[in-house]
Amino acid sequence: ILSNLGVAAYLSGKLELYVLIALLRVKLTLEDGNHPYSAVALTEYSLTLCGPGTYKRAYALGSSGVRLCDKWGSLSLFQKSTSFHVFANFVSLWSRHIKESQYYNDLGYQAGLDSGNLIYAGYILLNQPLNLLYQGSPLKTISEKIITNIDFQKKSKNDFVLITLFFIKIVTVGFLIFEVS
Repeated sequence: ILSNLGVAAYLSGKLELYVLIALLRVKLTLEDGNHPYSAVALTEYSLTLCGPGTYKRAYALGSSGVRLCDKWGSLSLFQKSTSFHVFANFVSLWSRHIKESQYYNDLGYQAGLDSGNLIYAGYILLNQPLNLLYQGSPLKTISEKIITNIDFQKKSKNDFVLITLFFIKIVTVGFLIFEVS
């Protein structure tokens, strides 16, 4: 329940509620011990630390969540997809080069496919072209990546990500036209 509430709070912009839910999940981990959802609790809480600018602490805590996924192996593939998405796209890039995000995104995407967590596999695919853009990759490469990712989103019926990718595609094509002229 807390996982779904956290996502809803984040996507609806209720950041105070998101922080509260993240803290509650960490508290439950501290009280009850580690379990597969502990990895998500740690990485989501590490995201909240990025807001006030405590990036090193956020990276250390998020790394702990990522490593915790390996402890649980196949029992935590669903959570691994979520944890790696949060860590790669919202935490690690404040302390490491953004190219490192691709490594975690690749692992998180595969975990999402293997576990059926297509929502977070889709979120990862949404962030891949954005990360390429931030790295200064050629617009043609980004545009091709978006087309591939749109095909996946059509199959998984993740409308939020699909619409966002279409928007990014329109902007990318606009830049390509501007670049040619």
